[in-house]
Amino acid sequence: MKIVSTSKTKIFITNIFIYLCIILLFIRSENVYTCVSNSLNIFLHTLVPSLYIYLLITEILINTNLIYNLSFGISKILSKIFRIPKDATFIILISFLLGYPNSAKCIAKLYNDGKISLPLARKLVSFTNNASPSYILCAIGISMFNSLSIGIILLISHFLSSIIIGICYPYSQHIIQQNVSISNSFYKISSPFDILLTSTLNSFKTLGIILGYLIIFSLVPSILLNDLKAPNLIKSFLAGIFEITTGIQSVSILPLNTTTAILLTSFTLSFSSFMIIFQVYSFVYKIGIKLKELMFYKLLQGIISTIITYVILNLNIFKIASNIPVSLNISNFNVSPYLLPSLYVYIISSTIVILYLTLKKKR
Repeated sequence: MKIVSTSKTKIFITNIFIYLCIILLFIRSENVYTCVSNSLNIFLHTLVPSLYIYLLITEILINTNLIYNLSFGISKILSKIFRIPKDATFIILISFLLGYPNSAKCIAKLYNDGKISLPLARKLVSFTNNASPSYILCAIGISMFNSLSIGIILLISHFLSSIIIGICYPYSQHIIQQNVSISNSFYKISSPFDILLTSTLNSFKTLGIILGYLIIFSLVPSILLNDLKAPNLIKSFLAGIFEITTGIQSVSILPLNTTTAILLTSFTLSFSSFMIIFQVYSFVYKIGIKLKELMFYKLLQGIISTIITYVILNLNIFKIASNIPVSLNISNFNVSPYLLPSLYVYIISSTIVILYLTLKKKR
């Protein structure tokens, strides 16, 4: 009887919360329109160019046998460093090369297929959800800060903090001794046209999920922080806690000391925001990963990354100026107009060649 009463109370509170949100959306309709427009602008000009091709590559790897050979040659080294089975090391490479949420998708896929245990999935989730190099270097370094050097500093601190967490993760003999066999767990589609079609559809499905989370987690701080009487620095930091791209963009255009701006960006990037955490959680919650442990490791990574960034800045290796001209338009990339098309053509042609060789070998 008490359980039923508690359940009804939760439902009642949830319904009240939803009604209040709907009323608030109508009251703040002008803010909602502006926020959604800005979210779409960020999505089209920053996230799609920096994420789509990597999502497509991940889907192609998942739908072929190529994912098994991704870490060939360095799997033994990675296995010893992170104390995980050799055949699971490709998840680390996906995390560093392709960024989130690709590694989370692969972890969930392997667990659901019975290829890895829950302890191994937990360890992988703790340190393999990172931003892609293109997002850090292009979207943040070049587009927002107009500085490739800042992008490199953020990239080093971001990946080093992830590696430190992976190495220091509590030792588990069960994780080391587990036999992982994934060589045939992904290869289910034989036709190259089916591979391309399925990969493309899944990529756009993931982009749709990202857009939904982007709008929601941009909308919440926009409404809540609108009347908050606080310095713009605090507002920008809180916005970054909810949604990473909007928060970092806000920090980049504030008249801040360069060191302060980079440190705030480093923490936000490695913490990754509620948007990314919930996005990753949407892929792994069904396999038993708890939200609080995911948030704990992202918070820890943010702190470690900030410390590493501070050390690098004090070493003054990259000669960062005290004041950096920033871009007020997130769609402005100071790179050659031929760079991205050339990169896309190279990746797509390489993918086609690899697919052809894989199918030919299968025959």
